Amino acid sequence: MTIAAEARTNAGRRFSWSGVARALPDGSVAFRIPYASGRNGAVDVVLTLDDGARRLPLQVADADVLSGRVVSVSLDRPPAGDR
Repeated sequence: MTIAAEARTNAGRRFSWSGVARALPDGSVAFRIPYASGRNGAVDVVLTLDDGARRLPLQVADADVLSGRVVSVSLDRPPAGDR
C-alpha cells in the first residue's frame, strides 16, 4: 500500500511525499503522515492511497495530523463513484 501527498505552495512550488507499507496478517496498514489534506496554511495538499488495484483520494483533517489521531479507512467497499 502506498500513500502519497502532492503539495503546491501559494508561490506555485510543488513537492511530494510518499510512504509505503505492507499489510499485516489482518489486512491493516499503518502510516504516519506529515500533512493533512486540503489547505494547510500556504500549502494545498492532495492525499491519495494506492493499493495496487486502484488509487483513492484520502481526506485527513489538520487537527488529526497535529494530534497524531488514528484515522481508519476501509478499502473493502468501492467508493460511491465506482458502484
